Amino acid sequence: MTTIATFEDLLAILEQNPQLRSALRNHILDEELKQLPAIVRRNQELLEQFIQQQAEITAKLQAGIDQLNDTLNRFMESTNAMLAAHAERMARLETDVAVLKTDVAELKTDVGWLKGHITPTIARRMIGRIADVTQCRRPRWLEEHEIIDIADDADTDGVPDNELESFRAIDLVMRGIDKTSATGEMQYVVIECSATVAANDVTRARRNADHLSRFTGIASRAVVIGTEIPPTIANLAQGELVHCIAITNKGARPR
Repeated sequence: MTTIATFEDLLAILEQNPQLRSALRNHILDEELKQLPAIVRRNQELLEQFIQQQAEITAKLQAGIDQLNDTLNRFMESTNAMLAAHAERMARLETDVAVLKTDVAELKTDVGWLKGHITPTIARRMIGRIADVTQCRRPRWLEEHEIIDIADDADTDGVPDNELESFRAIDLVMRGIDKTSATGEMQYVVIECSATVAANDVTRARRNADHLSRFTGIASRAVVIGTEIPPTIANLAQGELVHCIAITNKGARPR
């Protein structure tokens, strides 16, 4: 019979006898502790399953992230391409708009020039209207050479060169009998034509009418004719004793 004297003797016996060791374990441990190894193994299995699931989820997540990044990259490339194309179109549009603005400015200049040259032609058709406004009977137009002849034959001493040049370039001059004169004296009507009558038109008409009176000794009236006569210009003309006549569609129509 084996004698147990020390704790080491007990451990040696248990080490040599597995059945005795198992019996001692069953006697000492309660039911929960007996199940602990199985619980540990189950937890280990669950942990391994969790790690496996996490790895699969991580892989799927990474694949989704990679796909999302690829989609975003394609989207950015497409967006950048569209923005570049839009910028190019805008640059072309700005160039076209600049060219169009230049063309419109040139067109306005051409239209203004055309209106300025057509206005005297239209004014000639309004001879009756001009004669009524200026109280002129038996009116007739002076030819350009007659105006130049008046300047050439006159004493122009003291008249500045620019004013004399302006006089030679008078748009229209009408000659007729002054209805307000009891003795039927002759009078001239100096006419300045402009699409839109401005202050310098009024000044030029008044100055050239005064020069014509001085050069010929015959009274002269001043008239400005245009499609547009702003109220401020009409007031200025009234103060300078210059008649304002607006071109109407009826007056502009050929007869």
